[in-house]
Amino acid sequence: MSDQPNSTFRPSMNWVHTWAGLLLGTLIFTVFWMGTLSVFDHEIDRWMQPSTRIVASAAPVDFDAMLESVRAEFPEREITEAGFAVQSERAPLARGYFAFAGGERETWIVNPETGERLAEPGSLAGTGFIYPMHICLLLPGIWGWWLVLIAAIAMMLLVVTGVIVHRKIIMDFFTFRQKKKLRRSSLDLHNLAGTLFLPFHFMIAFSGVMIFAGWYTSLVWLTLPGEAADRATILANAGDDYGYYSREAAGEPGATVPVMPLIARAEAIWSERYGEPVRADYINAGNYGDANGYIWMRRSYPERQVNQGVDTIAFDLTNGEMIVDFVPTPARQVQRWLAGLHFIQFDHWPLRWFYFVGGLAGCLTIASGFVFWTASRRSKIEAAQPFKVRLIDVVSVGSVTGLIAATCAFFVINRLLPVDASWNGFERGVLEGLFFFLVWILSFLHAGIRAKSAWAEQTFAIAALALGAVLLNWITTGDHPIAAAGRGLWSVAGMDLVLLAGAAIAAWAALELRRSKPSAERRSIDEAETMPGGAAE
Repeated sequence: MSDQPNSTFRPSMNWVHTWAGLLLGTLIFTVFWMGTLSVFDHEIDRWMQPSTRIVASAAPVDFDAMLESVRAEFPEREITEAGFAVQSERAPLARGYFAFAGGERETWIVNPETGERLAEPGSLAGTGFIYPMHICLLLPGIWGWWLVLIAAIAMMLLVVTGVIVHRKIIMDFFTFRQKKKLRRSSLDLHNLAGTLFLPFHFMIAFSGVMIFAGWYTSLVWLTLPGEAADRATILANAGDDYGYYSREAAGEPGATVPVMPLIARAEAIWSERYGEPVRADYINAGNYGDANGYIWMRRSYPERQVNQGVDTIAFDLTNGEMIVDFVPTPARQVQRWLAGLHFIQFDHWPLRWFYFVGGLAGCLTIASGFVFWTASRRSKIEAAQPFKVRLIDVVSVGSVTGLIAATCAFFVINRLLPVDASWNGFERGVLEGLFFFLVWILSFLHAGIRAKSAWAEQTFAIAALALGAVLLNWITTGDHPIAAAGRGLWSVAGMDLVLLAGAAIAAWAALELRRSKPSAERRSIDEAETMPGGAAE
């Protein structure tokens, strides 16, 4: 394919497919990789936060007692807001979030079985680092959201153009010639992974755009010059559409009724409405101790349904009277069904594993596309490579193996740092994140220095880091896979087994990359072997 679009439709789509993948591949791979890991974000939490490794319990937590304990511990502080997250099977600890007059905040983590308060785990882990990296790249403000939107749209574009340029899409579904040279085997892998999971990849990208469509619309206004109050109004209106309730404080003290009976009332209303037991999964008490105090609660997502329902009920905290009983509109229910399809919070472990494998297939499709493009352009004389080929090779290595190695290093440093570690004002959770980005940056530098063998060396590094993470988890906690499974900690055992499988696959891939010796390949190949479906390069 030439560097300029041809006049006919299919070669033009080929051009779009190639250059959209090359220019946005790093962004798309990052979002897809972090989204794949986010399928098991709560399980990653339990692996990275050993203090949370308890067996899930249905024992109710008395949030009124938790409030009393907070007041007893901080008698000089005035609680202004309290939030409670109820435990679940995947996140077995109950949490309380408290804000005080003056801006101070406190988080309490409670073991539902014993009522014991646990220390902060000291790691952002899956839900605090990996998941936010997926949805907004951890960038300040709204710019990360824009980039993720671009990645999702680009992924849909790549799927559509990929279908158009394939003449032999059925044949690609069954073809993988591992023993061929790197450019041929990488193209087979690209076609196979992309074709096998094509509907899944389009669904994930499409649902990712649609579930945040309202939020993305508000981003347009948030980027325009304006007063902070206007921006707050936009965000508040967006929250109203989800049933979140709030109101201004009266500025006068007021009595507060107990929280637990109000939660029971809301759960009874929902259970009668839907004909099955329903519980609240998040509770927020605002203007606590004020005459305008209120409490709203959100029902848990249906355990066996795709739909992520957002029914909420709000009560007056001074007298217990109901203020709002919010039921989503049909349009919002469609949006929440798409959200459930994307975030897979429903209880279905086989389907959760399918999402994980499908996400890995998406990452493999992007990575093999990078490998094919650079392998098919290598010269026998490395110095003769055009600058753009060397640049894209460096970027692709750092984007793929570098990101995966940084993730494994993230797990390793988690097992090495003490729980109370801090440096230069940064707490342990932030230090883990900084180490992740440091390793990621170094991977790009390594790719630039070790161009001929960077793919293989970084893939070996992935294998070593993944194996090291498992061994360090065993050494520091005693929870090797057999021990963890024996205690009923399947999430911890599963994390170890996935890391071990990843280490084995990475070691095999590194040996294959070394065997292929791409720098000795011919520069040109048959038209039918080079491009998907036989399109000319």
